[in-house]
Amino acid sequence: MDYAGFVRAAAAGQVGPVTLLHGPEPFLLDDAVARLTRALFPGQTELTLAREILDARAAGAETVVQAALTLPWLGARRLVVARGADGLTAKAGEALTAYAKAPNPSTVLVLLADSLLDGSHWLVRALPPAAVVPAPALAGRALATWLRAHAQAVGYELREDAAGLLVELSGDDLTRLVGEVEKAALAGGPENRRVTVAEIRAVVGEHRLRHVFDLTRALSA
Repeated sequence: MDYAGFVRAAAAGQVGPVTLLHGPEPFLLDDAVARLTRALFPGQTELTLAREILDARAAGAETVVQAALTLPWLGARRLVVARGADGLTAKAGEALTAYAKAPNPSTVLVLLADSLLDGSHWLVRALPPAAVVPAPALAGRALATWLRAHAQAVGYELREDAAGLLVELSGDDLTRLVGEVEKAALAGGPENRRVTVAEIRAVVGEHRLRHVFDLTRALSA
């Protein structure tokens, strides 16, 4: 499954019992987890008993598995997020490999890796292909598409041309782009939720530093 497909499934709360989400952009990983959290526990602000977030490297694979095996106290589902799963060795991760073969159906276990893993990594081989979701860095049209989807998820309507212009002016820093969408919406008034080219031009300066390679690529195109 690709990242966009996982995000759609996460927003609908329709993900498998175990997922490995791996990529170099922390914002993409956190955004996917946030969408999944909202879908699984709509309107719930106290998530202490419903969601557990662990550092796999510090906790160890067996602790992650025990968390995943814990039955939910409230509602029908639990969400367990294990960060830094790629920091576990294959030997240390044997418990996770065994768990993936017979996961707890009441738990959604999301393993996060902060780099793109190749097919030889033990985590990739331990899970079925549909459960392995790469989250590569975004650029160009793919970045603008993601930005529009993210804006919609948090209640903004970002027009396609406005998203393209924002990426052109601000570059590919996701945290900055999300912040600029919010600023642009406020330019239309405190209740405005629609962002057009006019709002982008009104508040977004050209932050992006043009590198000589940008010029070379543009000339080549």
